[in-house]
Amino acid sequence: MDYLEEARNRLLKLLSGKIDMDLPVTVSPLPINEAIGEPHIEDLPLLKGKERLLEAKIKDAKGQAFTDSPKSFKGSLKEAFSLDIAKCENRAIFVATLNAVLRYLGFISKSIHCKDNAPLRCAFEILNLVKPFRKIGIIGFHPAIAQVLASNVGVDNIMITDLDKENIGKVKFGIEILDGERYTDKLISEAQIVLLTGTTFINGTFSYIFEKISMTQKPYYVYGITASGICRLLSLNHVCPYGY
Repeated sequence: MDYLEEARNRLLKLLSGKIDMDLPVTVSPLPINEAIGEPHIEDLPLLKGKERLLEAKIKDAKGQAFTDSPKSFKGSLKEAFSLDIAKCENRAIFVATLNAVLRYLGFISKSIHCKDNAPLRCAFEILNLVKPFRKIGIIGFHPAIAQVLASNVGVDNIMITDLDKENIGKVKFGIEILDGERYTDKLISEAQIVLLTGTTFINGTFSYIFEKISMTQKPYYVYGITASGICRLLSLNHVCPYGY
C-alpha cells in the first residue's frame, strides 16, 4: 500500500463538504531560528543545512513538514492536494498543507514544531515510552533522542539507521549509525520496538518500512510533527510531546 496516497484519499473524503477547496494556501521554508529557535543540540539536520522546515498557511492555521527538497508554493487547496506526490518536493508541500488544513478544521491540535530546549525534553518523554523494551530500533537519526536513550538504556540496546551519508558509519553517543538502505530490515527484525521519523513520508520510504513493521507485529511510534496529520488520518501510533 502507498500510505501517503491512502492519506490523500482519506483526506479528500474528510474535506468533502467541509471546506472550500479554492481557499488559498502558501507554503515556504522557514528561517532556521524561526523554525527551531535555539535548541543547543549538535547534529540536527536543520542546523546542518541538510533539511528545511516548510510551513503552510491557510487563513490563521499553520502546518509544517521537514524536507531536504524545499520548494515554495502558492495556490489553492485543490491545487496543493492535486500535486504529483511521486516527487519529493511535492510530498513536502502536500504534507505541510495537510497538517495546516487538519489544524484549521480542528482534527489535530499539533502542527508546529517545538523550539529551543523542547527537543531534548521530548527525548525524555520518548524514553519513558520505550524503556520497558530491551532492544530499541530508531529509523532516522535524531541527536537528542539518541543521546538520551544512549545515556539511559545503554548503547548496546539501541540500533539506529539513517540515509544521510555524512552520518552513516559514524559513532554518535557510542552508537554506530547504520546505512538505512542496507540495515533497516535487520533493525526491524531485531528490535522489540521501533521508532521511525515522520520524514519517511517525505523521502518516500515509509510504505516499505511500515509494511515490514506490520509483518513482524512489532510495536512502533512515528515521531515528529511532519507525521501529525497523516497519523491522525491513518490511525497510526504517533508521538510528538511538545509540538503545538
